[in-house]
Amino acid sequence: MGKALETEDNRVDRIKEALATINLYLDEEKYSFDYARVEQILSEAEKAIEQTVRGVRPADLPESIPFSDSLDEDGRSDPYSYAGDMSPEEYDTLVKNYEDDRQRENAVDTEKLPNDKQLPVKLDERLASAVHKGGTREGSFHKSRADKSL
Repeated sequence: MGKALETEDNRVDRIKEALATINLYLDEEKYSFDYARVEQILSEAEKAIEQTVRGVRPADLPESIPFSDSLDEDGRSDPYSYAGDMSPEEYDTLVKNYEDDRQRENAVDTEKLPNDKQLPVKLDERLASAVHKGGTREGSFHKSRADKSL
């Protein structure tokens, strides 16, 4: 077990001990303490937890898969911005994987595309006229729509 993990375990144990102590003395018929002060400390602890809580990388997750420790989807890194929720190396992998996926999606396998003669597509005459005239409002399709709007 690494030194950082041991320290983390000790901290967790210390927090559990503190909660157990609080629970032990919550019987108001037997004990009294500075409730306001303890409540203030607990409120600050709660805020600190909410502001710093992070997910733990699953032990069985391959290193080749980037992991975000953010529990907030809006606080996660994406291919366009780094949010500090993963190591810089994982972020580089995330961006590389994203770019690789985009290249695969955009790749055109020209060997499998049919030639023009194999495409049995006939364009609507109005659409063909509009396309032929560069999509200007001079085409018959646009004129007929303009007439209807008047």
